[in-house]
Amino acid sequence: MFSPMDITVGIIAQPNPSVAVTTGNLLMLDYIPGSLMMKETDQVESATIKPGRATAGSRRGKVKASGSIKFRLHDDAATELLFSSGLGNTWLEAGAVGDVGDTLTASSKKVSFMLVQIMQDEAGVFTKDTFLGCEVTKISFSAENSAGLEVTVEIIALDMVTSTGDTTLTKVASSTALEMLGDDVKNITINGVTITGYTKLDLTIEQPRDPNYVLGSSVATAVSASGTRKGSGGVSYFRQNGALPGFTGGAQAMSFSLGDAYDVAISAAYFSWPKDSYGGSAVETTANFTIGYDNVALTDIKITRKL
Repeated sequence: MFSPMDITVGIIAQPNPSVAVTTGNLLMLDYIPGSLMMKETDQVESATIKPGRATAGSRRGKVKASGSIKFRLHDDAATELLFSSGLGNTWLEAGAVGDVGDTLTASSKKVSFMLVQIMQDEAGVFTKDTFLGCEVTKISFSAENSAGLEVTVEIIALDMVTSTGDTTLTKVASSTALEMLGDDVKNITINGVTITGYTKLDLTIEQPRDPNYVLGSSVATAVSASGTRKGSGGVSYFRQNGALPGFTGGAQAMSFSLGDAYDVAISAAYFSWPKDSYGGSAVETTANFTIGYDNVALTDIKITRKL
């Protein structure tokens, strides 16, 4: 039998969502056990009556493949491919591939990938589930002091194919860069003001996507966007004298650093009225925000590679 502790996951860009990639580098993704991808089908029940009040049973209907993966954020190629799919664009290379200064600007480009879940039993026998035409529908993370910076991505796919044996793709190990903590979230700047008292940062980017079905097949022909990209989050900080962000409720620029790896720039953040909390040893204030499009930046969010 297979243990959940013996499942490895890898992803590779898939230019044609319906055709499996057979050569190239499979970027292995270090993840936190708990949830992965799976395939399900609708069951279409028969309304036909059979002798003795029985029915004619049911048949399998539409194929649905989806799931979520959680991991600790670190400077890694697999992570960057997931971000690319979730933000709807490819990385703009400043020089050589993977160089400092590369940028990922949120847009509406289709970025599909193939995901392979490889299971190995104690006898060394492999089985793999290959998910075709994957796209990220949601990215979320939460940063708190001295806690792991955990990212959760939700994924939708066209179909899953199960086969025996290990993958023939070239496995590329996940980066050895240190996993980030909340301590690595720095330089939080809102409305041009940077303060040091932030205690928590949440961010979610969601792009609704749905599978499209046609007659003649139970497998979707494509995955398409079914709504606008929505960004939201919140910041918490200790209330104190001195410089404060001065939330206006209108569009305000916001930026922060994720360790030495990435800078994140939000062009237009719209903050709610800050809410104080009086428990604990200090007054803590939380302000939630939504993200909007900016006519100057021509986007709503951009990530810049620092390494």
